Amino acid sequence: MRSWSALAVVLSVLLAVPALAQRHTASVRGTVTDSTGALVSGAKVTAINADNGFNRETETNEAGNFVFGDLAVGSYVVEVSKDGFRAVVISNVLLNVADTRELNAVLEVGEVSDEVTVEANSLTVETIGGEV
Repeated sequence: MRSWSALAVVLSVLLAVPALAQRHTASVRGTVTDSTGALVSGAKVTAINADNGFNRETETNEAGNFVFGDLAVGSYVVEVSKDGFRAVVISNVLLNVADTRELNAVLEVGEVSDEVTVEANSLTVETIGGEV
């Protein structure tokens, strides 16, 4: 009888393991360029959750790329800034479970106080990755 209960415990643990693999987050990645198409490294990129105000910051690498992984699902505002350029604000970035959104920003030369606002499309088509 004990072997059956031990077997039942082992089977229940093994069946529960796939549930741990479920993704419940999303990610955002992109490239920052200037108005001539040159890559902008060292730009500050901030992702702000519009629902709760939580934010994460990163900087673009030498190839002008940035990545935010494991973001909670919800609506986000993404801000991109660098000294000598106008800041870019991309609002209404809706992230669903397992999304990988690509957001590219073009910085224009300008005063630090200038800001460009971009509205993201509310309907998105998954173009990156094979997850459903």
